[in-house]
Amino acid sequence: MNEISKKLSRMLNYELPNEFTSVSYAIMVDGQFVAADTLGTTGGKTPKPADEKCTYNVASISKIFCSIAVIQLVEKGLLDLDVPVITYVPEFSMPDERYRDITLRHCLSHSSGLPGTQWKGFSVTEPEEEDYYGEFLEYVGHSYLKADPGYYSTYCNDGFTLAEMAVKNAAKIPYHEYCLKHICEPLGLESSRLIYNLNPAYTLIAEKKGPAEKLLIQGGAGFTSNMYDICRLGNVFLDHGAGIIGEASIKELCTMQGRSFLKADKRSCKYGLGWDQVAYANEDFDLGEGVLTKGGNSFQFTSHLIVIPKYNASLAISETHDCGLNVQEMILKLFAVWLAEEKGINIRKNSKLPTAAAVKRFEGM
Repeated sequence: MNEISKKLSRMLNYELPNEFTSVSYAIMVDGQFVAADTLGTTGGKTPKPADEKCTYNVASISKIFCSIAVIQLVEKGLLDLDVPVITYVPEFSMPDERYRDITLRHCLSHSSGLPGTQWKGFSVTEPEEEDYYGEFLEYVGHSYLKADPGYYSTYCNDGFTLAEMAVKNAAKIPYHEYCLKHICEPLGLESSRLIYNLNPAYTLIAEKKGPAEKLLIQGGAGFTSNMYDICRLGNVFLDHGAGIIGEASIKELCTMQGRSFLKADKRSCKYGLGWDQVAYANEDFDLGEGVLTKGGNSFQFTSHLIVIPKYNASLAISETHDCGLNVQEMILKLFAVWLAEEKGINIRKNSKLPTAAAVKRFEGM
């Protein structure tokens, strides 16, 4: 571990309670890791010290994988963002006839009008015991839309389950196999897996002494990963698609596509395809234009991915809930310290960097 990582980890430790399970972070700049660490233990009944090979359920960051999978098939002419999704998922049906107008663009921008989340079987002990697709189709088959497709955006996992099914049907292989073959393996993401093909070389953290989460939802929230691989995923959007998608597809995914009928709603319009925001601004940090953010929250974990074009940086962090961190704020603080110490750049708004003498005098207090 380099010296700046040690310093950032000390900083992170100050924010943690006496008893916590695990937190991990990584910072990638110009395609290289400049700082990273994993703190705490693996949790479970026989906890061991956590290390860089430990993985976390990154929950809704999985939506970026799903959006990439969809856009890859769009590039191949096997899917179309603006064709009714029933074209690709004919088994999908609702008593509300407006369902026939839902497109993949609606699904990926949270504007489908679908109910929200099919929770039955969302997290299980053994994945073989459940049929998540069957439960999903049963659930939507007795549901009505909240609004006309495309009318407004509100966070919705169901749209990504539908998109996942479209990928499976169009590619003619299971979704977890598609993601492994066309996203994870080309990018070298050895730890990033869905529940059906976890890599045994990477240990999935479990909060406290509880069992590990096994999430059957895949397109919306199913990926487990270490933070190195989540940074590599973010770097796809800085590295011209990294060979897995084209420049036009990057532009499509990172364009504001959300919808709102409220004039005061300045956030919903900033949804990209999969992204929470594609024009993120922070009141405490000057990050530049076109910042991409994606958060994730499961029963045990909170995670965050931030891509900052101005500094060619991809930042990732994940914690078990017993850490009690604001993960977005924390990873930005760590990045700000790295920039200040390694590049002499101050991105904090309305603040001055302490002098070297002051740092030496007060360090550790």
